[in-house]
Amino acid sequence: VSDFTRNCLLSRFPQFESITKTVYLGIDHIPSFDPAVIRKKPFPFPYILFVGTIDKRKNLVKVIEAFEIAKETLRELHLVIVGKDGYCHEIVNEKIERSPHSKDIHRLGFVNQEELVDIYSDAYALVFPSLYEGFGIPILEAMSTGCPVITSNRGAMKEISGDAAILVVPNDAEEISHRIVELCSNTALRARLIEDGRLWSKEFRWSKCAKETSAVYKALLN
Repeated sequence: VSDFTRNCLLSRFPQFESITKTVYLGIDHIPSFDPAVIRKKPFPFPYILFVGTIDKRKNLVKVIEAFEIAKETLRELHLVIVGKDGYCHEIVNEKIERSPHSKDIHRLGFVNQEELVDIYSDAYALVFPSLYEGFGIPILEAMSTGCPVITSNRGAMKEISGDAAILVVPNDAEEISHRIVELCSNTALRARLIEDGRLWSKEFRWSKCAKETSAVYKALLN
């Protein structure tokens, strides 16, 4: 589903290079951003957002640390976390409980697609500095709904976000925090990322994914 994933496979099984092809997933199951549409405001406060399984590799502890630093400047900012419990989720729960800003951190669990689109659309940013992703669907979901993205400068995240996101070192909470403050404060940067993300996400269509997958099967059968 990404060149990054393909290269990980080929690093172990180089003999399969000639018969391995990258086919990107689609994102057009999510409504595209339309500035003329006024969507429901899900929360009465400004917030940054994380979407994904609460998993160790998702690097949520650094998201929380970056949020805590950003709160020194953006005192009204909240953090909203959407996703089910996964591997080592207890570490994240403990981090939230110990945070001096725990009352401003909101864990929602699973939400349906309509709710998710509203949450994306009103967020200042999706903060998604994962340590490892094979693709990274939340990156494109956010872009499609007009939500700027801060993500990791490595692996599939860098590939899937193209030039339409802010890239950060995932283990550097200070840098992530700096970029959060910058994005929340700089309206021109925010507007550019929203437009770039909207255009970039349109390239990832399920019809294209299906066509290219079909072509792989046909080639195998010939």
